[in-house]
Amino acid sequence: QAGIIILSCITVRLSAQCTPVPHSSDGIFPEEGFVLNPAAATDYWSLNVTVIVPQDTVIPPLPAVPIDSATIKTFIGFPASFFWEYNTASGYWAGNTAGCMRIQGVPVMADIGIYSIDIVFEAVISSYVYKDTMFNYWTFEIKDDGHVGLTTINSEDDRFTITPNPAQSEVIINSSASIIGYEVFDITGSSIYAEAVILSENKILLITNHLRPGVYLVKANTAKGVISRKFIISS
Repeated sequence: QAGIIILSCITVRLSAQCTPVPHSSDGIFPEEGFVLNPAAATDYWSLNVTVIVPQDTVIPPLPAVPIDSATIKTFIGFPASFFWEYNTASGYWAGNTAGCMRIQGVPVMADIGIYSIDIVFEAVISSYVYKDTMFNYWTFEIKDDGHVGLTTINSEDDRFTITPNPAQSEVIINSSASIIGYEVFDITGSSIYAEAVILSENKILLITNHLRPGVYLVKANTAKGVISRKFIISS
């Protein structure tokens, strides 16, 4: 019952900028039983979800029948500070195709805890609507705001590095997803530099010789979501 109350507060949006990740089998990925990367209170978090819809299915006692379309109707368990969006206007994907969606949000301190996430799935089969709920599909933890800077992208093909680390005069930011913009924060959380990248790039040179020795945070806005990484300026 509590999950239903939480769910009613969540906003659903359309037109996610995501790309399905290829898999050798049908299903919803990350797969069942996956422990999602944790989030930190007050920090942006996102998850790219791939849905590979099978061509047909068997509903006993009927033989295999083709799937017209399918969707994830909702997720039960995420706090009210989270929402999701689909990469199609209808929110449905045709049978024998792959689609994706993005879950994102900025949790608050009251959201700290461990969550079990249920997925409500719906398929349209010859005008018949079939629904199913996959209970305890993922586990998800929200930590306190002392953990700001956790990786916020969950996808097999995402890579994001800062080298060298520790650094002195410069660092190179490398990302598998195109970087649209980035911001640098000091250890107190104050923004010290921000740049919007006009031509999205996968590699950025950041001059750091003006920074005092210490710990800094880069938060990059990429084509697949937001990623945060810490780096150190040595003396």
